[in-house]
Parts: sequence; C-alpha cells; structure tokens
Amino acid sequence: MSDFFTMEPGEVAAPVPGGPVLCTGTAAMRRIHRVFLWSYDEAPGLARSAAAGDTERSGYVGEVLANIDKVLHVHHEGEDLLMYPQLRERAPACALHVDEMLAQHAEVKAMLDEIAPIRDRWTATADPAAGGGARPAL
Repeated sequence: MSDFFTMEPGEVAAPVPGGPVLCTGTAAMRRIHRVFLWSYDEAPGLARSAAAGDTERSGYVGEVLANIDKVLHVHHEGEDLLMYPQLRERAPACALHVDEMLAQHAEVKAMLDEIAPIRDRWTATADPAAGGGARPAL
C-alpha cells in the first residue's frame, strides 16, 4: 500500500487489527480506540516513506498525520463534553474513572500540542533531523 488512502490494484482493506482493549464500553468505542492505536503505530512508517528533501511527500504525510491528531482531539473533546458529564451524573461510582479519563485526555492534548510544531517543521522541509533526529529502527 502506498499510503493510508490509496490502495493498489488487488489490495483489499484489512480488518481492524487486534490490540489492547482500552475500555469496556460498546464495541464501537473499542473499535475507534483500536483505530487510533493502529494509526499511530503506522505513523512512523508513513513518515519514513518521505525521502529526505521530498517536501511534496512530506507535505502530504504531514497533512495525514495532522488530520489523525485532529480527529483524536475531536474524539476526546466530544467524550469530555458529551459523555463524561452524563456518566458522572448517572453513575456516581464511575467518578474516579471519569476523572482519570479527563486527566489522560489532557495529557494527550499536551503531547499533541508539543508534537505539532515538530511535525510542521518536518512537513515543510522533509529533513529527518527536523522530525526529532535520526529515524528509529522498527
């Protein structure tokens, strides 16, 4: 596969990969969390697909990665505003869990805010050093 969105002739979409169960909620909630885990697991390989100096590819890849970050942020924001207040009200015994999730979402937001300018520098230059140095071996 050349990237996340373009399948080559004969390719078929893979099933949502297995992974840790991050919540015991609905199957849809587990599925979306697995998709985020999968996306971030794929991100280093996608970034490595842009050769040093290939700003056309790094621009595309940077946009894809930024969109994943945006979707994760919107997902967390929606949970924080629409789900957790209702859960706290309807199931007071879950208040500790709600507080833990809100704190984790704040930590994720801080990480996304920290990585955004690094991603933007790399996107603009396709310089591996701008993305945090040497590419790790996976």
